[in-house]
Amino acid sequence: MTQLGVILPALVGMLASLLGVLLGSLLTRRAHNQHWSRDRQIDACLMIMRESNRAQFALNRLWQGKGDPDWIPWNEALVTLTLVGEPDIVRAALAVDETFWVTNRRIETGELRSAEAWAQAREAIEAARLNFINMTR
Repeated sequence: MTQLGVILPALVGMLASLLGVLLGSLLTRRAHNQHWSRDRQIDACLMIMRESNRAQFALNRLWQGKGDPDWIPWNEALVTLTLVGEPDIVRAALAVDETFWVTNRRIETGELRSAEAWAQAREAIEAARLNFINMTR
């Protein structure tokens, strides 16, 4: 009985220690994954903001008749966010994308000729971008 009295508490102590290590590692891994995900989403949101500025300037140049936009960087930023972003943030970015494509089509069809028409289109883009910014907060 003496040996069991010594072995049982030691065994229970070892199992408790192992359980503690296992739970600690699971919690640490979860926290690490959440942190990694949040960092990737922040990077993707910053990429969206940077490329949306460039796209808007490119649309302005298109409106002035000075060249076509290069949509590749914008599309890369959008795909990156789609892969790592929360659904509400992705929807807000897609709304920005929609305003870009509508504005691009309106410029190419000659619908946006006056400075006032361009100002209205620019306001729609800015409203979509502001909604995206607010969604990321």
